[in-house]
Amino acid sequence: MIRGRLDGEVTEIFRHNNTVVVNEINLKTKQVKSKEVGEPGQIIKIEAPIHSSNVMLYSKEQNVASRVGHKVLDNGKRVRYLIKTGEIIDGTENWKF
Repeated sequence: MIRGRLDGEVTEIFRHNNTVVVNEINLKTKQVKSKEVGEPGQIIKIEAPIHSSNVMLYSKEQNVASRVGHKVLDNGKRVRYLIKTGEIIDGTENWKF
């Protein structure tokens, strides 16, 4: 279980089981055998996926991590927003095309 304030960037998303790989978080060691005779084996570190429910969204404007809430706007559109900052995250203006 991962606890505490850890900052990282999501590098991969697996939609089939709702897991994500976060840069420099949840490192696992793996022992790799040598491929040729005379070559030594290696111990490498790989980033293992964690469940998406253990990941919080981060507001770069106010430098704070926050849970996500849902609300309905005046025009009837349902959007997600950061609870601590009130920042709407579902708007199309936040995405780069």
